[in-house]
Amino acid sequence: ESDNKVIAITEGSGFKKIDSLSEMLVKEPNVIPIIRQWFEGYKTPGKMVFLGYEDKKQTIEYIEKAHKRWKLEKN
Repeated sequence: ESDNKVIAITEGSGFKKIDSLSEMLVKEPNVIPIIRQWFEGYKTPGKMVFLGYEDKKQTIEYIEKAHKRWKLEKN
């Protein structure tokens, strides 16, 4: 079972000038490992399998596909 997560940055955030994962890795390199560590432990430790990160374009495509599936299931 897949349980993908999307992390977004709000406009008022201190990260608002960061527009991509690659920018985050350059400007705030410690943030990504902290986020990963949180996800690996927020449910039952050891049960989450980390498959990687996606870029902004792939994430938007994922959200659009998920929304289409949701609309079909809703009707």
